[in-house]
Amino acid sequence: MTGGHRGWTESYGWLKKGPWQEDFNKLVELKNAERELRIKAKEETDRIALSIKKRDEDEILDSYKKVVYEMDGNQWCAHYENFINLQESPCGFGNTQEKARQELYSAI
Repeated sequence: MTGGHRGWTESYGWLKKGPWQEDFNKLVELKNAERELRIKAKEETDRIALSIKKRDEDEILDSYKKVVYEMDGNQWCAHYENFINLQESPCGFGNTQEKARQELYSAI
């Protein structure tokens, strides 16, 4: 016997037909659905944890220097209050203040 069940083998599948086949398939579907839910829950938990970590990092960076936001044309410019000019000081641009701040942090 190559399978762990008396009515089923890996080589031949079900040795006898019966209602247990549908029951077995339902169990397999349920287990697959549970596994998918666990995977999605883990992905969501990881996404939230990463978001919290990023927010905490941003707050720490903000605590060192004050970030100033100004409109420059049609975009927000984020820079530190000791800003000199674009060549000498880090800054970031974006359609929102959040995006500009992210660009500023990636520039340093």
